[in-house]
Amino acid sequence: MQSAKKKKDPEKKEQPAQDDKGLVGKWFHSMKGEEIHWQGQVVSKLSDRFYLVQLYEWFAGQESNMEIVEIACMVGWSFYWSDLQMKEYYSRHAARRGE
Repeated sequence: MQSAKKKKDPEKKEQPAQDDKGLVGKWFHSMKGEEIHWQGQVVSKLSDRFYLVQLYEWFAGQESNMEIVEIACMVGWSFYWSDLQMKEYYSRHAARRGE
């Protein structure tokens, strides 16, 4: 007896695999109003309420300081799968604002 294999639909885009890490490893922009305030990456979940984030400098893109942030403060942040995706968003955001 032969098992049936599902064929991939070439028109359907692949979605990143979901994992159990939640926000850990995601890149982000935090916002103050309509302005991007911080850029960085979520490093670890310290508790149900707090995360450790690594911030990055705007011009050189080097690591700067780390912050402990309460999850409630992260509401409204934009999260990305990669730093490239985060940088592309920033480029579009800056272009719209004429920067």
